[in-house]
Amino acid sequence: MPSRQVDRPLALLFIACFQSIKGAFLLFVAAFLWIAPDALPNSQTFSEFLYIAAHGKELTGYVVPIFGAYLLYVGYGLFTLRPSVRSNLSISCAVTIALSLQRLGIFGETATTNYVDRQTLYILILFDSAIYVYMVFHPEIANSFERAKRPSPIHS
Repeated sequence: MPSRQVDRPLALLFIACFQSIKGAFLLFVAAFLWIAPDALPNSQTFSEFLYIAAHGKELTGYVVPIFGAYLLYVGYGLFTLRPSVRSNLSISCAVTIALSLQRLGIFGETATTNYVDRQTLYILILFDSAIYVYMVFHPEIANSFERAKRPSPIHS
C-alpha cells in the first residue's frame, strides 16, 4: 500500500520538533526524579529549561512524565497533521500566555520579582505567542491540515 505524501510547512516541522524535544526533556527529568532525585543539576539554566519545557508550570512528581508524554504526543500529532492536536496546542499556548501575563502582573499584582524569572516568562510568552499566531492564523497551516484530511486520490 503506497503511503500518502503530504507537504508540511518547514515551520510546522520545527514546532513539532520543539514540542518533541520538550517532551523528551521532561521524560528525561522524570526518569532522574525517579532513579536519582539528588542527581539533577541545581543550576539556573536547568531551571529555566524546565520552566519553558513545562509551559511555565511548576511540575513535581508524577505530573512530569504525564506532561512529557503529552508533549511527545503533540509533536507526533503535528508531524502527522492531526487537527485535534493543532486545536489542543493552540488552546494550550493561549492559556500559557494568559497565565504568564498574569504572573508578570499585567492583570494585577505580580508574584514574580526575580529578574531571571521575569526574563524566562518573557521567553515563554514569545515562544507561545509565535506558535499560537502561526498555528491559528497562517493559511499554510490550515491548508496543510485540510490536505491531510482529504482522501488520497490513489485509494479512491
